[in-house]
Amino acid sequence: MNLVIIGLICSCTEIMPMEEYPASGDTIISPVSSGNIIFEETFETPLPFFNVHQQFAMDHGFSITSSPVFQGKGAGRFELRATDDMVANGTRAEVLFPEQKSKERWYSFWVYLPSDYFENDSYREIISQWHQGGGAGSPPNSLQIKDDKFLLKSVDGDLESSYYELGDVIKDEWQEFVFHFVHSIKDDGLIEIWHNNKKVLTLKGVNMKAGFEAPRWKIGIYKWKWNGDKTTDTDLRVLYYDNVRMGNEHCTYEEICSYTPDSQKGPNK
Repeated sequence: MNLVIIGLICSCTEIMPMEEYPASGDTIISPVSSGNIIFEETFETPLPFFNVHQQFAMDHGFSITSSPVFQGKGAGRFELRATDDMVANGTRAEVLFPEQKSKERWYSFWVYLPSDYFENDSYREIISQWHQGGGAGSPPNSLQIKDDKFLLKSVDGDLESSYYELGDVIKDEWQEFVFHFVHSIKDDGLIEIWHNNKKVLTLKGVNMKAGFEAPRWKIGIYKWKWNGDKTTDTDLRVLYYDNVRMGNEHCTYEEICSYTPDSQKGPNK
């Protein structure tokens, strides 16, 4: 896949509302860990996202569902409506992981976007982000969707943000994203992204803002255009996650990736 830079804007041109953050947690944030995987949520227990901060304003914001699932018996269902109350100064249904001590981390998840409840929208939303606290404003890196395209928004050393097109949004099928980050305010920064076992982006250099807290990972749905009484082309977002993982600095792609050629449909659509 060819890398396409579709926009370059100053980070000050679009300021998303700042978020309120709880105190940072420990490096090991999972009730169980295996090898270099320090967190894994498979939605097979009655206490999903144990020790992970939850930002759900409404009861429908999160639930465990038996269909669709990627693997096992459960998946996490996130729902956001334009009329939802705001939480942490935004219209969101997200979970926020504790700050990590190491600047190098691996992240992965399976996501399912239903065509009936995730229609095309010409205004962006975030489905995964790495947000710096301490008043840093917009996240330095985020996985976004606009016009049924996956985009990575990433900041550089000049505090300008570029949008990188990662490919078309796939509907009604499970798909996996794997991210390898070296979060850094220096030239040793690194971002690598794989989508369904295919590498779609490599970025080297500065990828976070100096003088603020270390990035904290979030997944879910954040639609800042819906803040207050605003709306966009749509008024409903539903998506599902399964096999959410975080790996430490010793992790490898082979450890955190679970993609196989037949895995997109999953055992239970």
